Amino acid sequence: MTEPIAPFSKIPLFKDFYYGFIPNKPFYLPEHYPNLTNKTAIVISPNSAVGSNVVKLLFSKDCNVIAIVKSQSLADSMKKKITKEYPQSNGSLTIIGMFDVLDLTLIKPICDKIKTILNGKAVNIIIHNSGLTKLRKSEKESKQGIESVFQINIMVPQLFQHYLDPLFLKRDDVSLKRIVWVSGSSQLLGGSEYDNFFIDYDHTFDNHKNNSNTQKRPSSLTIYGQTKDGNIMQAKAWAEKHQKLVNKLECVSVTVYPGNLTTDLHRDHDWLKSKPFSLFSKDGIYGAYNELYAALSPQLTTENQGSYIVPFGHFEKPREELETALEDGTYMRFWNLIEDWIRDFTKETM
Repeated sequence: MTEPIAPFSKIPLFKDFYYGFIPNKPFYLPEHYPNLTNKTAIVISPNSAVGSNVVKLLFSKDCNVIAIVKSQSLADSMKKKITKEYPQSNGSLTIIGMFDVLDLTLIKPICDKIKTILNGKAVNIIIHNSGLTKLRKSEKESKQGIESVFQINIMVPQLFQHYLDPLFLKRDDVSLKRIVWVSGSSQLLGGSEYDNFFIDYDHTFDNHKNNSNTQKRPSSLTIYGQTKDGNIMQAKAWAEKHQKLVNKLECVSVTVYPGNLTTDLHRDHDWLKSKPFSLFSKDGIYGAYNELYAALSPQLTTENQGSYIVPFGHFEKPREELETALEDGTYMRFWNLIEDWIRDFTKETM
């Protein structure tokens, strides 16, 4: 790839952080949500306060929710807490535990289980909530020998989507079709150490592969930022890949920046747990409001395909070189690159 990239500007950096620390007041709240009877939502890795609130709010509106979490104990406690809080819900809540995001071989069996649970019913909403900000010493590489943050934030959602597409792209119920890819303000940091990130991304991502030279890797925050760049590209690429069906079914695929929140996603960064940061941070429920604006608001149409939504319920552009990548075809080449990487895990059919 030889296209020049736009110069890095600090203007969107300040703008995005402004929306994070002094966000728009949320205007699309639970009282505005539609009744979701007979609607089905799949929420992947709602392990933090944001994801668990998303599950809770969907269930409160009579939605049939299928969530995938990291452990059976978390699955049991989450289900017990939510069903106790909303005993009047006419929806269903299925929480699948024991999902190790560091092992890609588990995704196909989980999707097989989801297919069985659905029993032919359509899927209306998919929320890719997986996220890891920093490598832990014991988890620098996944079970497949891939850099952990990259696998969890990029490969996991794309592999899940591969197996969920046949369940989602059905004509049974087209009244609501949404996919939400969770990004964040860290997309601003993705190019700060790799100025050629969008020119030579094959080489850049080579540093995330098995047997790669880990000394060439950028900082953990830059890696995290690169994956959040990737989520923004995935949202648009998925819609383009399935353009005919997407237009026919009126599916909408967007990316959300949940906000600067006091959740355990930031547990590995001391400065994010500091008092100054926490003073300007919102509770996890606000991140759920933004994700559910993307998942439920009637304001979104196919015209908003691939959009980037900042706190709370506001459309913005990502940084310049990422915006260029969304215009010159880089986003689709990125998608295809990841497709190649996950090919060993997509050979089986459901």
